[in-house]
Amino acid sequence: MQSKSQRGDLQAKDLEIERRGLLAKMKAFKKSRTRIQQLEEEVMELTAKKAELEEKIRELEAERNGLEKEIEELEEKLTINELEAKLAELQTQIRELGEKKRQLEEKIRLPEAAAATEQL
Repeated sequence: MQSKSQRGDLQAKDLEIERRGLLAKMKAFKKSRTRIQQLEEEVMELTAKKAELEEKIRELEAERNGLEKEIEELEEKLTINELEAKLAELQTQIRELGEKKRQLEEKIRLPEAAAATEQL
């Protein structure tokens, strides 16, 4: 049979063991809580970074779309300029050909006119 003092010592040892177990659990809990807070901060930072990147992507896509539209307009203007140049060139060629035709017809008429006057 154990004496009161031995029982008290055993109870004290049991309490000490229980206290150390609780302290270890508390320490582990605090460590877990700290890690959770760190993870929450990281998630918030990543969420902010994601939103920032998405906004930047939207801006760049809008800029790209604008540039594509401007390029399309410039290509149309270039096509119009090329067509206008072609038109002017053709008009000049037609004027020159018309003048050449008129000169040739004039040359043909001169001998005919001279021959007609000789026959008179």
